Amino acid sequence: MTPGNGAAYRISSSDEPPAKGIAVLAVCGHVVGTGRRQDWQPAVSVEFRDLVIAGNTVGGLVCWVYFYPDSVTDGVGPHFTVGGESGRLHAPLGKKIRSQPEDAQRAAADLLYSLATDFLTDHRVAHYRYIEAVRVRDELLDRRSRISLDYEHADAAVDARYRMLLATRGATSS
Repeated sequence: MTPGNGAAYRISSSDEPPAKGIAVLAVCGHVVGTGRRQDWQPAVSVEFRDLVIAGNTVGGLVCWVYFYPDSVTDGVGPHFTVGGESGRLHAPLGKKIRSQPEDAQRAAADLLYSLATDFLTDHRVAHYRYIEAVRVRDELLDRRSRISLDYEHADAAVDARYRMLLATRGATSS
């Protein structure tokens, strides 16, 4: 899997969050290419201005998004990174944000949505459905500074968009 910036992105079923960085989103689902199920707990109690983004299984995408505030980036500035395999970070997307919760929330959703486009080439719509769910629920929850993504709240909206994606892309989930 190769995101748009050209960096390698790998997923393994034995991943653990790294010691540095704050996991603002953790999802669980079917590990790509194995057919096995890895149940990861959603990330909660995030140490960033009361921001909480929690995840669950939608569409089988397995990944983390890490937020790095100034305190752990040696002056680089706050940014998000998509993480995988054994706690090592892959595909840093260079997304820098201002230190307000609403910016962090929007940036996280945008990062995941962008990543989905790259996944589509190799893994098709199953991955896109999860990203679409994040985007829809972000809209429905009105970009509040504290947010817990309860995936049951917007299933109808997500399913409708997913069916439209299937029709327009002519793809089938794997």
